[in-house]
Amino acid sequence: MDKIKKKHIWGLPLAHDVYSPNGRFLLSKGTRLEPTHLRILSIWGVEKILVHDPKDFSPKEISLTDLLPPVRYQPRSLSLTRPDISPHDQESVLLKQVIQDGVSLGSFETSLNQLESPLIILQETESKIKKYFHFETTSFFLINEDNSDLAPAFFSPKKSKSFWTKVLDSLILERFIFQAITKQKSVVVSAPDQDKTFLIHALATKSRTRGIFLGLLKGEDDFYPVKQLLLSIIMFCSAHMLESYELYSQIKKKNTQLEKSLQKLKKTEQELIKHKEELEQLVAERTSELVKTNEDLKHEIEERKHIEKKLILAQKKAKEANQVKNEFLANLSHELRTPLNAILGMTELVLLSKIDDEAKENLNIAYKAAQGLSTLIDDLLDMSLIKYGKLEIKEENFFLTKTLDSILDIFMHQAQKKGLRISYHIDQGIPDLLIGDVSRVRQVLVNLVGNAIKFTDKGEIKIIVRLQELTHEHSITLLFAVRDTGCGIPKDKMDLIFERFTQVDGSYTRQHGGTGLGLALCKKIVTLLGGRIWAESTPGQGSTFYFTLPFKTES
Repeated sequence: MDKIKKKHIWGLPLAHDVYSPNGRFLLSKGTRLEPTHLRILSIWGVEKILVHDPKDFSPKEISLTDLLPPVRYQPRSLSLTRPDISPHDQESVLLKQVIQDGVSLGSFETSLNQLESPLIILQETESKIKKYFHFETTSFFLINEDNSDLAPAFFSPKKSKSFWTKVLDSLILERFIFQAITKQKSVVVSAPDQDKTFLIHALATKSRTRGIFLGLLKGEDDFYPVKQLLLSIIMFCSAHMLESYELYSQIKKKNTQLEKSLQKLKKTEQELIKHKEELEQLVAERTSELVKTNEDLKHEIEERKHIEKKLILAQKKAKEANQVKNEFLANLSHELRTPLNAILGMTELVLLSKIDDEAKENLNIAYKAAQGLSTLIDDLLDMSLIKYGKLEIKEENFFLTKTLDSILDIFMHQAQKKGLRISYHIDQGIPDLLIGDVSRVRQVLVNLVGNAIKFTDKGEIKIIVRLQELTHEHSITLLFAVRDTGCGIPKDKMDLIFERFTQVDGSYTRQHGGTGLGLALCKKIVTLLGGRIWAESTPGQGSTFYFTLPFKTES
């Protein structure tokens, strides 16, 4: 460790901020190292850190592997077949059992939808796992509130908590937990008892990791590919419902605040009614000389009564409409996805089985159609959130090159299938580490690159990033361009392409599918983030879509 002994590491300050390989912020510069920090760094896969050596002004690089204890567990591959059952028979038996039991993604999510706490969701998940896997003991650990560590959540049996806590500590330090989070599929290691095996799987949605599942399997238990896929589906459903529960809790809190406001308004109304009654009594006591004035006042009071009734009725309708809207936002995300997830999941399971080419081609068409419908639902939800001012804008650290690499990974197969080249170029001088809403940047680029591939039959698609403006020392504006060699857009249609449910025409573009919602959503997102979007095109030669976005840079 370059002149720094292991026992002298603790207490030394960090020379720089520490991030995980995927850009997650973990520890700030100047933090003095403690043994508990080793656990956090191991969970998120940090390999090396820089610390200040009190004997030297220059920072020293520390490899975390030098601090880790001796390895206790080793990776292990389970047997994928049993001698008395062929792989095809195993898959058929499992598929039949799943269908007979009614365990589609939809029914499982519907059952979880009725649950009222993360603990009950985990209990339901564990009971579902028991139907298909022979675990001797299982456990769940969930990410804590500051997204840095894993906290105990559920154990079966309960007395196994101490056992699983010790096992988790070792698996963290030996980087198996990091592997499970990164791969988001099963990781298998040998237990101290060589006839048994630890199985690790992340509880994760597409947006974030919710926790870790650990199970102890008998060594001879089958764990062939369809079973692995089924376990991944169950883990995804459970993580998705944990995320939905969190969203529901936030909306419930907002509704409570609204209820308090309505109660305050009701109190004000009661005071107004009381004041009105006192005024009527005062008018009634006036002398005969004020009869005309009294009649005028009574007429005014009647008008107020009528207006107040209308106000109360309008407030009641507003409250009901707001409640419906909140319930819509809370439940639509999984209510609409339930049948789609069932279609996608079961179609994917059947595609893994041995079926003839014609059936596989038909199922592939259905699978792509379901994926397109799922994307449409996501776009409609985002449009609704933007309309009501509920779309959350985040500021987080991310790496530009990793973001563009992930977009190329999404479309590489589709581009190669059409014989297209796809690449990106970043001008020199643009920092790789930026601060902004990376998920929305990725959403806009995915829409634009997807459109480019859809309307390009030969040539290439290229993403270009240039420095548009250096606002001040820690703020820049970047220009993104997505260029294709496709069919192009007529000049008389350029002003319409960013409108909702609008496409260029009803012939060529219609044969490629789509709703015309993607570009409208891109425009709203870019505008919301403080940028602008436009396009240039030459019919028959291709199009280029531009957008600018401001970002903060590292201080």
